[in-house]
Amino acid sequence: MGRDSSISWLHRPGTVPRTWNPQRGCFPTEPSCKFCYVPRSCLRGSGAGGAYDGLIKLGKDSLTGAERPKWTGEIKTLPAKLDEPFGWRDPSTVFVNSTSDLFYERFDNDWIASVMGVIALQALQRTVEPHLYILLSHKLKRAKEWFEWVAGRPEGPGRYCIERAAERSKRARKVYEVIFGSLFQPAVPWPLPGLWFYASVGTNKEARENLPRAAQIPAVVRGISLEPLLEDVDLRPALRGDYDWDRSTETPFQSVFIGGESGDFAWVDDRKVPLFRSTNIAHLRSALSQVGEFPHVAGFLKQVGSRCFAETDEDARGWAGGVVAGRTHRWILRTSDKKGEEPLDWPPELRLRQWPEAA
Repeated sequence: MGRDSSISWLHRPGTVPRTWNPQRGCFPTEPSCKFCYVPRSCLRGSGAGGAYDGLIKLGKDSLTGAERPKWTGEIKTLPAKLDEPFGWRDPSTVFVNSTSDLFYERFDNDWIASVMGVIALQALQRTVEPHLYILLSHKLKRAKEWFEWVAGRPEGPGRYCIERAAERSKRARKVYEVIFGSLFQPAVPWPLPGLWFYASVGTNKEARENLPRAAQIPAVVRGISLEPLLEDVDLRPALRGDYDWDRSTETPFQSVFIGGESGDFAWVDDRKVPLFRSTNIAHLRSALSQVGEFPHVAGFLKQVGSRCFAETDEDARGWAGGVVAGRTHRWILRTSDKKGEEPLDWPPELRLRQWPEAA
């Protein structure tokens, strides 16, 4: 059930951090997806009969020549996993599809509706101590198209999703019959009150293309996930609302997660090659500074990545973990863990970990 996940932004006070993965499979389409952590972490399960059999394969990286795990593009849906949230007693903060993308194009509309239907049923069932579901997606074009499609269902988007969940999940069917089995037919709120939606971008090109799409998606909280942060991304147009957004919120985005890329190394011709991209601390500072210009936006620095560097003495100043001179960068900033997740290694001004106000 993914209880007690180590992902820092799931550790909201008073809730249990969880991951929930009712589907498997994806395929990278954005530059920020290049070194996706999932094939690497799930490679052991990709053998015959394994959970990721047929979904992950070893292949050569086009830039480094290193052999690394990659998605094949195949998918699996796991209807039995739709039952899981109904067994969670404690209020939880849940990462939806931490090892996939709900809006990957090969998952059909009704399957996506069934996942959303579980969240919708939970919102009706647990009015006290509700769960919170956090959904991140790189597939913003598909996500926008899906939300537009489901909005046109004659029974209403929430009710349609619930009915699809009840078709695939035994526990969803039982809850559905209890809630809708009488003359009283409750309205299903939309946007879903227990869902926060984050658009994942890592470059300015991704931000320009995808954040206007994400702003159109109905959600009680919309956010931006800058992980991995690959360059100095200009967030201001999105945060100040330079383009239209869905008016279910007063402002287009209320939260920004930030993180450098982490990963392992591979040996190629006696060379140690990183299977991740380095993070410039100046880009982290810039993202946090931009967030600070907007009082309605919560900022959260998750990690600085496996190799964080500084190009100037000023940028390296205050780094508690210590610094060493680099070969390609002036300073490499030491961290006490391989992902750079420990805030005590960072300068105090980077130790920002805020959640948006729960809607």
